Formats: sequence, C-alpha cells, structure tokens
Amino acid sequence: AIVPLYLYIEDNTPPLVTIHSPVNSSLYNYMPAINVSVKDLQSEIFKVISEINSSQNITLQKIGDCYVNSSTLSFSEGQNYIKIYAYDSAENVNSTEVAY
Repeated sequence: AIVPLYLYIEDNTPPLVTIHSPVNSSLYNYMPAINVSVKDLQSEIFKVISEINSSQNITLQKIGDCYVNSSTLSFSEGQNYIKIYAYDSAENVNSTEVAY
C-alpha cells in the first residue's frame, strides 16, 4: 500500500515591511498617501494596518504589489508618525514606522 507523506513546515518568520511613502524625515505640504510593500516567502499576507499618530488605525488595501490607503487621511500640522503592522496567515506580525 502507498502511504501519503505529508511535510509540515512551521512558519516563524514575520513578513518584511517596507514603507515607500511617506518617506522618513521628509517634509510635506500635503497629506501623503501611504504606500507600503509586504513580502512573506512562507505564508500569505493576512492583513496590513496603518497606525497614524498612535490614534487612528486604517486597514490598507492591496493594489498590485503594494498596500495603500483607500480613504482620506487626516494628519496634524507638524511631525506625524505612521507605523505599519503586517500579519501573515501563520499569525506572525512585523512592524516598521516613519516620522515626517
């Protein structure tokens, strides 16, 4: 009898998050769009969330190879912070942030 062999690979590696926009330490006279890429070689990306100034959370939408905001954002005058959280289907999470 042929017995099927199953190979299980445990994924403990969080997704890699790269913020393309806004650019860290840049000055803007407009509200920049959020544009990030998220890569994971072992698992599907489950969700990508943007945290703005530690108070506003927005789920980013995948368009092509990037995740972007699909709603109008409000930023305060002066320095702002955006932290991106990426979750994969294996429940790994990674984050990175920019200040501008």
